[in-house]
Amino acid sequence: MESTKFGDFLKTHTVPTSLNIFRIDPLRGSALFVVESKVVFTFVDILFGGTGEATYKVEGREFTAIENKIIRKVVLGVLGDLEKALKDILNVKVVHQRSEYNPQFAQIVTPSDTVIVIHYELEMECATGSLFLCIPYAVLEPVREKLQSGYQGDHLEIDREWTKRFRGGSCLPGWNSSRNWGGRRSP
Repeated sequence: MESTKFGDFLKTHTVPTSLNIFRIDPLRGSALFVVESKVVFTFVDILFGGTGEATYKVEGREFTAIENKIIRKVVLGVLGDLEKALKDILNVKVVHQRSEYNPQFAQIVTPSDTVIVIHYELEMECATGSLFLCIPYAVLEPVREKLQSGYQGDHLEIDREWTKRFRGGSCLPGWNSSRNWGGRRSP
């Protein structure tokens, strides 16, 4: 996670890049979820039976209808997961607004505004690529203290299913909790 100027963040992305603008209601302003074109092309290749290992020439073109449909499914899933992750700290609704392929059309704040950028490296069997979550500081400022304090939920209950699976040795496939590790028995 880093903070940077929005203009500097946009300069690092080429055409096409999947720039997905969304809101975190009731917070003011918009944010971006960015998917590198390399990731999009790899997803398409794999979904149509390829290995995902092909190299792709980025031509400065728009994404096709098929590519856009695949991107939208992935983005809506990620934004849904983001909403779930924030639910225990903030009562918010994450709403997808629109998608762009050209960074110059994804102006959510002025180029000199500070944004928080979270970089995710996606590793697939055959390729790697980057995803970015870019949230303007102004969007997070009203809830900064809540975010800094972290999760302090009311429900600190024991997950009995996880405990049962862990004790039974079935939390990981092929793992047995009674194995002998280095001459000592595991608890």
